[in-house]
Amino acid sequence: MRNYEILSCGAMLLMHRMVDESTERLGYKNGVHYVEFTSPEQMFELIRYYLTHDEEREKIAKAGHEFTIKHHKYSDRVREMLNIMQPALKMSLPR
Repeated sequence: MRNYEILSCGAMLLMHRMVDESTERLGYKNGVHYVEFTSPEQMFELIRYYLTHDEEREKIAKAGHEFTIKHHKYSDRVREMLNIMQPALKMSLPR
């Protein structure tokens, strides 16, 4: 949820690369909606870069924000969790 919250606030997300590539499965694109790193050295290099490239940082932040508020609202996450839990609950959920 932390990543959604960062993006929904309009900040640029700099995050460690996910081993399971879940961000890509959710429709996010590295360098478009967020920026990822694979090592501490790369993280610091990217921090320095984006602190001195305001327009590029703001463009990525805006794209991430717009994508998140369009496709990944809290109601979407809750619905997803309930759909996963539905078999264990043995009850139908309202649509």
